[in-house]
Amino acid sequence: MVKYGRAKIVLRMTCGPTNACINFHCDGAYASHTVQIAVNDSSDDEGGRLCFFVNDTLCVLERSAGSMVQRHPSILHGVTALIDGTRNSLFVVDEAMALVNAALYLQKRNR
Repeated sequence: MVKYGRAKIVLRMTCGPTNACINFHCDGAYASHTVQIAVNDSSDDEGGRLCFFVNDTLCVLERSAGSMVQRHPSILHGVTALIDGTRNSLFVVDEAMALVNAALYLQKRNR
């Protein structure tokens, strides 16, 4: 039986160009699962693609608004650099993961 903590909904908006990507990583022990919902279509921007490995194969998603991806924290994933446009995603995450993301945001902002 998997126990889930309280969930949080987080809106992430990224405006291009970012000149950066989110490096490939696995989520830590703070996350039990992550659900990501695309708010806008992949065709609205250039770059900013969610990528992950499944069975040693790189998968790059073209997402339509309203599409959903659920992943286990052990899935290796990243996001390509956003060249142009705005990428909006809703995340449904564990409360602990929301706190980790908030801390990382504040850490980057204060550099």
